[in-house]
Amino acid sequence: GAIRGSPDGVSERGSEVPSTSEGTRFWSDLRVTVGADLVDFLKVEEAMLDGVADTTTRLELYVVVGCVVALTLAMVVHLLFFTSGGNRLLGYGRYAVIQINVYPVKGMGPQRCASWAFDDLGFEYDRRFAVVCEGRVVTQRECPKLASLRPRVDVRRGELLVDGFLKVGLTDQQGDPYRVVGDSGSLVVDCGDAAAIWLSRELQRDENRDDDVPLERASSRDAPAPLKEYRLVRVIDDDGRGSGALQNTSPLTVACAGSLKKVPTSMDRFRPNLVVATSRPFVEDYWAALKLRDVKLRVNGPCRRCVVTTNPQARELDADGRRRPGQREEPLRSLAHRQCFALNVAFYDNATAAGTKVHLGDYLTVTKFKQTSWITERKKNSKQHHHATD
Repeated sequence: GAIRGSPDGVSERGSEVPSTSEGTRFWSDLRVTVGADLVDFLKVEEAMLDGVADTTTRLELYVVVGCVVALTLAMVVHLLFFTSGGNRLLGYGRYAVIQINVYPVKGMGPQRCASWAFDDLGFEYDRRFAVVCEGRVVTQRECPKLASLRPRVDVRRGELLVDGFLKVGLTDQQGDPYRVVGDSGSLVVDCGDAAAIWLSRELQRDENRDDDVPLERASSRDAPAPLKEYRLVRVIDDDGRGSGALQNTSPLTVACAGSLKKVPTSMDRFRPNLVVATSRPFVEDYWAALKLRDVKLRVNGPCRRCVVTTNPQARELDADGRRRPGQREEPLRSLAHRQCFALNVAFYDNATAAGTKVHLGDYLTVTKFKQTSWITERKKNSKQHHHATD
């Protein structure tokens, strides 16, 4: 039934109806017109609609907050796992080996390997042979054409082959051991006259155009006289019983593929033993210790680069072994601000490393990071040295 109003503004049902509110007057008038029960029902419906609107607003707020949280987490994950600073914080870094190079003859091209074993000096047969001229070890600095020769060690047959023509036994020896000039006066043994004649001819082919003489006849009168005599030697240890090596600084050199993005040249110019896959350049600047399979490795520092890296390697030469035009100043021009590329790496325990075989696809793990990059330390030490000598 209808609700009758009262002078004090209180209805018969006991509900207070303030007369000062426009909304209250609306509902009071509606009560008189349609009845109290229908009005109460409409009020319930209105409250439900308000609740639905509040719920929708809350859901929108939750979606916005969720998006912000997700983006924040994504940024944190990126900073931790995909930046060198995050890697140092987490102690994380794992990179696949994509190239294994052995350089049987110092200065010559690499032998690409799918797998290769360590010995106590580094990779087996790495830089165990060298070319000497007048008692000195010859490098690409003195003879750039060395880069065009490709040696290969056949362990099963016990042979060293160069360009498929020169063949030398891994233990061949002619004459007594002697010490070469330079390279710490390493002890070497000669690999024979036939190897010396072939090598002298190949390295001076530009000066001897009519020298297509078979190796079997190389010692005869038909062979042209070379301008210099280059001899192939094998490095032995100071006791004369084992092998030696002619590595410049460390047993191994590790380079990162991502760093090559900043240097417009071939990776072969840097002559690394191992190349690992990295997405960003120069992440290796903070590496202090590494592990490859079960072998623990110590980073001795970045590899300082010299003018030899401007010599083109085998795949950059033309058919006659000559330099193709262009890029004569690379990579030194691109590396002017840092002067280093790749890392010098050594074994923590040589005896433990010997016999371990490394395969393509193995992971090089960074087990320790530096707080300050190698390059920053090098520049700081260089400034201190200059101040001390002023």
